[in-house]
Parts: sequence; structure tokens; C-alpha cells
Amino acid sequence: MTRTISLFEQSSPLHRKAYELTQARSDRKRYLMRFANNAAVAARYNQDHALAVEYYLNALRLAEEENDLRNIAIASNGLGNSLSYINPDSPEATQHFTRALEAEEVRGNPRGMAMNLLSMASYHTRQKEHRQAQHLLERLLTINQQINDGHGLAITYEYFGHNAASEGRHNRARDYYQQALRGFEAENNRLKMSDLLQHLGQTAEALNQTGRAEQYYRQALELAEQGQHKALIASTAERLSRLFEKQNNYARALHYNKISEAYKDSLDVLHQQSVMEGLQMQYNFEQKENEIMLLRAQQETREAAFSAQQERFKRDSSAKPSNTSPP
Repeated sequence: MTRTISLFEQSSPLHRKAYELTQARSDRKRYLMRFANNAAVAARYNQDHALAVEYYLNALRLAEEENDLRNIAIASNGLGNSLSYINPDSPEATQHFTRALEAEEVRGNPRGMAMNLLSMASYHTRQKEHRQAQHLLERLLTINQQINDGHGLAITYEYFGHNAASEGRHNRARDYYQQALRGFEAENNRLKMSDLLQHLGQTAEALNQTGRAEQYYRQALELAEQGQHKALIASTAERLSRLFEKQNNYARALHYNKISEAYKDSLDVLHQQSVMEGLQMQYNFEQKENEIMLLRAQQETREAAFSAQQERFKRDSSAKPSNTSPP
């Protein structure tokens, strides 16, 4: 995930530049809308939510001008997500989520409806509004069952689990997480399997089932190591370290703490490399842009010289005396 965020950090200024370069072209509104959405997504995943809101609003304005329901839904969903992180208590977030959902309903797009229901449910869970979240997740479950979306069903059960865990219903959360885990196992999605096993470990800890928690964390760590998912390795090893520390097993706690810290250091190095790559990419982009501007200036100079030459030719032609003598 950290690597993904770094890539969005690199791409964000490039998407914004593409938007700026297209702004002057009134006949390129669809491209402008796309670039605005891309810039917003990059900013959002780079956790710059204020910048994301700015570009989502630009994209929404363009989508409204074109009466483009698809892009109205995309921009409204993005606005809902970003605003909910800037100010969780703001009613604007739910208004944008609702608008996005309504646009997808008009389009008859069940997958788009599912995406917005998931966003809305997650928002209400974070707000501790568990009944609203449960109701939205039940609607989401119905849609995914109707379209027979196995991945969507697994995610739905996962978020049922998050909602139940947030409410303190840990036995119910465990059941939902296990259901989600079976769905991700059917896809052989090892990243999500590792993530779900970590959630099951946390749930077992909340139920004072220390032995089971250790078992879940070990399974999560093994899968994370197989896939070299550094962030998951670091977080799972940290949980094992804390678990053993609670048991006064300091030797094992220290062992897993060292693993966690080593992978955190590795992630820091990756981030630094990614920042350097991003700066180099931006430098290369600016150099290329300067080259284009220079070529454009040269072209304009040549055109001006050619135009001046034509004008001189016209003046010289009109100034020459006629060879024709009168009769």
C-alpha cells in the first residue's frame, strides 16, 4: 500500500499538468473531465484530500455541463470520500454519496451502485452510526447476490465484520470475517486473505482468545511473507510482538519487534526511492516541456520571418514600374 501511495505521489503533479495544458481547449471537455478526475484520485490516494476536493469539483462541474451521469457519479463519490476525511461530521459528504448513488440508479449500473453503497456504509461505520451502515450493507449484499459477484460478496462480508467489530459485537464480527476469508480463498487472493486473518486475530484478542489470535497472526504473517507484502509483514509482526509482550514473553516479543522494525525501515527506503523517482520524473517532464516550448518558439519565429518575407515581396512587387507602355 505504501508503494501504491508513493506512485500516486509521483503521478499527482503530472495529472495536474495534463489538466492545466488541456484547459485552454474548449473542444476537449471530456479529456479535461478525465484529467480532473485523475488528478483528484492521485491526490486522494496521496492523502491530500483538500487538493482532491478541488479537482473533483472541477470534474463535477464539467460533468454537469455535459450531463454525463457516469462522471457525475465518479466525481460525487470521490467528493464524498475526501470530504468525509477532511471533516467527518460534515453533511456534505453524505449528500455527495447520495447523489452518486442516485446517478448510478438512473444509469441502471449495479456495480456503480455497489461501490457507492460500500463507501456510504464505511462512512457510517467510522461515524459509529452502525444501524445505518448495517442497512446499507444489506442493500449491498442483495446487489452482489443478484449479479453473482464473488469478490463483491467477500468485500461485503468484510465490511459487515468491520461494522460489527466497531460496535463491539466481536463474535458476530468473527463470523463475518470468516465468511469473507472463504470468499477470498476461493479467488486465491493472498493479500486479502492475509488482511482478513489479521482482522480475525484482532477479533480473537478482543474475545481474550490469545492462542487463537496468535494462530491467526502467524497465518497472516506467512501469507504476507509469501507475497512480500512489506506493510502487512510489518503490521502483523508488530501485533505478534505486542501479543507476546502482554504474555511477558519478552524474547519472542523482541524477535517479532525486530522483524516489524526491519520492514518499516525497508518501507522508508522504498518511500525515499519513490520520492527520488518522482522528482526525476517531474524534472524529465519539465525538461521535455521546455523543449516543446523552445520548438514552439522557434516555429513561431520561422513563421513570423516567413510572413515578413512575404510582406516584403508584396511591397517590392507593387513598387516595381510596369513595362507596359500606353498605346
